[in-house]
Amino acid sequence: MTADENREPFSKRLRVRVCGLLVESGKLLLVNIQSPTRSEPFWTPPGGGLEFGESLQNAVKREVFEETGLQVEPTDLMYTSEFIKEPFHAVEYYWRCHRLGGELALGSDPEFDRGQQMLKAVEFIELNQLAYLPVFPEYIRDHISEDYYNRNHSTTHFSQFY
Repeated sequence: MTADENREPFSKRLRVRVCGLLVESGKLLLVNIQSPTRSEPFWTPPGGGLEFGESLQNAVKREVFEETGLQVEPTDLMYTSEFIKEPFHAVEYYWRCHRLGGELALGSDPEFDRGQQMLKAVEFIELNQLAYLPVFPEYIRDHISEDYYNRNHSTTHFSQFY
């Protein structure tokens, strides 16, 4: 599959995405991904596309499990964002989660064949190390340490236009 073919499932259409924010012992759960939206791999919270008829919270549970092997319960909606970078347009919902069970393991992208997977690694990464890594979206890197533990936190919206 070529780079252009790898973009096909996500390009030239509006995509609704959900992501899980799971912090344990001062570490954030992240996946390393080679996304068609960036030229280099980066770290990002696990997540993906909402399926027709699926609730946002059920999609978070499914996506986090598919990518990490962990079962989570989404609790609070922490961030929303709109990402536009031709040919991509996504509306994203980031949910605070707590772990219910499972074993940490690198999952897969059901949209792609085994040899074309975008997921490269899964790890819990120290919050104080995020500033030194390519974390996207940047507002996760910049705000998660303070926002995750602030129980009075209201949902924050970010716009990402490129």
